[in-house]
Amino acid sequence: MKKIFYLLGLSFVALFLFSSMEIKAQTPSITLLQPTDPGIEWTVGGTYVISWIDNFPNGVDVLVSDNNGSTYTMIAGNVSGSTYYWNTTGYTIGHRYRIKVQSHLSPQYYSRSAHRFKLVDQSGGFITLEQPVGNETWAEGSTYLISWNDNLTAPVTVELLKNNASFSVLSASTTGSTLYWTIPTGLANNSKIYKIRVSSTVPNATTPPATSGRFKISASAGTFVEVYQPNGGESWARGTTHLVSWNDDIPEPVNIELYKGSTKVGDIATNVVGSTYWWTIDPAQTTGNNYRVYVRSTLDPTHLYDRTNGHFHITASGGTFVEVYQPNGGENWARGTTHLISWNDDMTEPVNIELYKGSTKVSDIATSVVGSTYWWTIDPTITTANNYKVYVRSTLDPTHLYDRSNSRFHITASSGSFIEVYQPNGGESWARGTSHLISWNDDLTEPVNVELYDGSTKVSDLATNLVGSTYSWTIDPTLATGNHYRIYVRSTLDPTHLYDRSDSYFHITASGGTFVEVYQPNGGEHWARGTSHLISWNDDFQEAVNIELWKGGSFSSTIASNVTGSTYSWDIPTTVTPASNYKVKIYSTVDGSLKDYSDANFTIAASAGTFVTINQPNGGEIWAAGSSYWISWIDDFPEAANIELWKGGHFNSTIASNVTGSTYVWAIPAGQTPGTNYKVKVYSTLDNTIKDFSDANFEIEAPIVLTVYPNPANNNVTLNMQNMPGNNFTIQLYNRFNVEIGEYHSNSSSMNISTTNLADGIYFVVITSDKTRATTKVIVQH
Repeated sequence: MKKIFYLLGLSFVALFLFSSMEIKAQTPSITLLQPTDPGIEWTVGGTYVISWIDNFPNGVDVLVSDNNGSTYTMIAGNVSGSTYYWNTTGYTIGHRYRIKVQSHLSPQYYSRSAHRFKLVDQSGGFITLEQPVGNETWAEGSTYLISWNDNLTAPVTVELLKNNASFSVLSASTTGSTLYWTIPTGLANNSKIYKIRVSSTVPNATTPPATSGRFKISASAGTFVEVYQPNGGESWARGTTHLVSWNDDIPEPVNIELYKGSTKVGDIATNVVGSTYWWTIDPAQTTGNNYRVYVRSTLDPTHLYDRTNGHFHITASGGTFVEVYQPNGGENWARGTTHLISWNDDMTEPVNIELYKGSTKVSDIATSVVGSTYWWTIDPTITTANNYKVYVRSTLDPTHLYDRSNSRFHITASSGSFIEVYQPNGGESWARGTSHLISWNDDLTEPVNVELYDGSTKVSDLATNLVGSTYSWTIDPTLATGNHYRIYVRSTLDPTHLYDRSDSYFHITASGGTFVEVYQPNGGEHWARGTSHLISWNDDFQEAVNIELWKGGSFSSTIASNVTGSTYSWDIPTTVTPASNYKVKIYSTVDGSLKDYSDANFTIAASAGTFVTINQPNGGEIWAAGSSYWISWIDDFPEAANIELWKGGHFNSTIASNVTGSTYVWAIPAGQTPGTNYKVKVYSTLDNTIKDFSDANFEIEAPIVLTVYPNPANNNVTLNMQNMPGNNFTIQLYNRFNVEIGEYHSNSSSMNISTTNLADGIYFVVITSDKTRATTKVIVQH
């Protein structure tokens, strides 16, 4: 009993001493450093560092929770130091893990992961299906290669899906990246309803499976049948023999069928091996022009077949064609004259020759004609017209075996065939009161009439019953000027069909000149208000010109009137509206139709400048509210610029007005709303059309705030960079003389730096990320 009391006494004394030590020492603390950031994924079976900082005199216990911290189990107890290497073999895949570190002696002092982390089957695991990819057609009884690519350590399962549901397992567990699959019978379906899926064998795997596109399984191993002959347009006679030919890649025989329109007539042959068949057409077969041949697989006749691309003819005649040579369109044949009708054919029977006017048959020219020519004397009383055609038809098969003139020909009252006007033929400018030669060519025997038209309206007969091919015309001095005149020359026997006119309009002018051409401005110039510029042109008339300013196709103002020469110095008024759609018009003071415009638009601008280009910010920058940054640009105008801030395509605020030079230091207000869709606009104070925006969005983030604790620091200081953008940080420590004491690197937003070896004093910490930079002050006091 005494021994028991003695031991209890010793224990009490030890507990008292430990408690006294802890009371006298600083407050116990521990901070878990890793894993604590969001988004961490560790692989089952891997080894990872758990790290912390503490001020315990004894070791710590390391525990893990797989249920978001509701319960914990021990990983290791009484661990000394500040790190522990944890092997995750045997742990279950999950996304609700946390680590907890606590004092071995006083578990009430602990720290745990700030965020959940994951244990996955494989970090960054992937499966990529390479074959099939979709749209393939695979045949029953054939063997195909299924292939994929993955970076998994575990085997995979290969399945066949039907209508997106699992249909059969082709391999429950296989390694490597290929599987040969022999397709069993009974799976054929014309629709693409099958898929292949490859997935990890690990239960609840985080690596997503790979699934192919839809493919088809067919009954036949073949993929195509292609009919070569007949393929449309052939004319085969009853009782004759012809070769039916095709190509395919199927091993089974084929059936050959005859269709008329959409109706099957009968089987030409069944179970045919090879790719040709000699077909003797039934002498009693109905004639028609809508026949087709079908060639079908005997295994899969519904889906594996081909047919003639177009219809072919079965005819009563042994011939296949008739081709009319003459008349074939465009001829001018006079009543009472004789002409040769000619054609070609391969028929043995005679032909009939018919005359059509439009779509109406006029008469039989001749019947039962043997040979390929016929001399036709045209009836002197036939109606003249320009829409005649000749038809040549087989006497055995007139409905299908015929040809006609390709285009219409003319039957005329005159024996001539053409008139061609030479002059005027379009584009001429002839002045009133002057004389000009009208000339033409023809093969007529009769005289001609010469007429003047304005547009589509006849003005007058210039001369009638003219013999020859020229006429000297003195233009009436009182004739209205215009630019839509034409000359018509007509046969006096057949004026309706036998005539010609000027190819294009010619001009009748009041002036003896023929042209004016603007040289400057002629398009693309950039002239500023209040400046002087030379307007220049060329012309061939004696009278003066008027100069006008046009805007957007409409008259704007008169620049000058009655100007002689070919240049004019124009002082552009300061009141002209700036715009980019101006032209100059110059025209004769005698004849307003003698005019010319600038070929293209020129610009009258408020500013003499032409551009401004923003250099910074131009997209991608991350600027902090409460900080100052350079805005810079280049321009070619002398006036000042205005600077605006835009957000999401809309005006936000004015940064500065009337800024001279090409740079401006912008102190971003601390209260500026953070956002990623900001742009800067810089524009001329004289001409707001001379402007530029940042090419892409830049970001304004909240003011940078760093948390440093403890401060003053004794042996360690912790930097919290939670609100700094970036993933990789460089931390540089400087003394008050700007001498670098140390440099550290971290990919975590929190870092602990030892200050044990630093002398008491003030230090500066500079933190730089790939996106921003911040500075803070640390006091070391031991």
